[in-house]
Amino acid sequence: MNQKGARAALRQSLKRSKPSGSRGQWLFLACLLGGLASGSSFGQDTSQGKPQTSESSTYVSQTLNKSAPLSARVVAYQSLLRLKSEDRVRGLLALLSSDDYEFAAMSGSQLIRSRAGNISQLVSQQIPKWPESSVVLVLQAVKEAKDEPALLEIPRGVVSLQLNRPANVASDVHEPAAALMAAAILARNGTTSDKDMVRRLIAQNPHANGSWLILLEALQPDEAAFTNAMAVYRDPKVPVQTRVLAAAVAAKKEQAAAEFVVKETSSFIARYRNQEAGALLKAAYSSDTGKTEYLAFENQLILVCSLRYLNTEAAAKLTLNALDSTNLLIRIAAGLTAAIRWPERLLESEQGKFSEDEYVKILAFMLLKHPALAGKIMQKNLDRKAFGVAVRRLREEGATSVFPIGTFLSDY
Repeated sequence: MNQKGARAALRQSLKRSKPSGSRGQWLFLACLLGGLASGSSFGQDTSQGKPQTSESSTYVSQTLNKSAPLSARVVAYQSLLRLKSEDRVRGLLALLSSDDYEFAAMSGSQLIRSRAGNISQLVSQQIPKWPESSVVLVLQAVKEAKDEPALLEIPRGVVSLQLNRPANVASDVHEPAAALMAAAILARNGTTSDKDMVRRLIAQNPHANGSWLILLEALQPDEAAFTNAMAVYRDPKVPVQTRVLAAAVAAKKEQAAAEFVVKETSSFIARYRNQEAGALLKAAYSSDTGKTEYLAFENQLILVCSLRYLNTEAAAKLTLNALDSTNLLIRIAAGLTAAIRWPERLLESEQGKFSEDEYVKILAFMLLKHPALAGKIMQKNLDRKAFGVAVRRLREEGATSVFPIGTFLSDY
């Protein structure tokens, strides 16, 4: 198992109330299978009311057979995806309405990517029954479909469900990740009323990292948001990563908040920069203390990325200094932050402790973020073939598949 897989397994092992192995395993499978049929168009016919062909029906039955090995069920699902368009749609619709929520969400994602008919309505009807991991999966497909306003009904429904949750009904998650992911989609692409709804959700979840990321990435903070940001970043009882993100919002109005971000991030980097990420991970499997230490490190890694929201020389210098870290994850996080926020200064710096592979990928990432710098990037002594491969992978798979630093890269 590579380090990225090991870290995911470690996080999964510490989930307190989830069935063992289920959530991470299904999301992993969904990522593997997500692109198999994405290149095909289903057209506008969802084939509702038509009987499934015997072949389609067989694959659906095999996929839903919970007594069969998971590998056999996955093979059946893959076979369904390879059927001709009309039969495939019927099978996916049958899975979408099933009580196997993982395969239902995977099927919904395929239908969304292929723009199948009234898929927004069909998926929205199922979402109230699904666990959060399944909702996140279909929202990722909506996020990718930036040119389809009709699909906004899905995130709209997710946010509305969260806002209308009765006060005496507790959520099964500390941070409503699905609702916040839906809110981020609406903040970027929704109507004025959608954005008002997003602000209500953020106000309800001031201790959620996602709330502050939305305000940093997609939505202009109002006075109420600034007031909440200042209260949160000054509260020592709040986790440091949440305080830092709130401070990055508050920094737009208060210099002390920007100084807080730099101070906390500098302290984090100093603590971990000379420790190999692999050694930290190995220690996490050796003792409870090591496990706690590693999860604190990974949770706080977002501090490095938070520097890109500041407009200060101190933030730039700290980021560029972190490029020379021994710790792989800090080095990569700083590289990506510099590639976004201070690309020309990154180009002026030396390769340092970046491996050839890391450096090529960082510059490929920079090219996609800043196409105007293509000439300067190509002046670097790069392996052109490896650079082309990295650019293609980033375009097709996204940063989280190329860089080993966790899900917070989704906003890059």
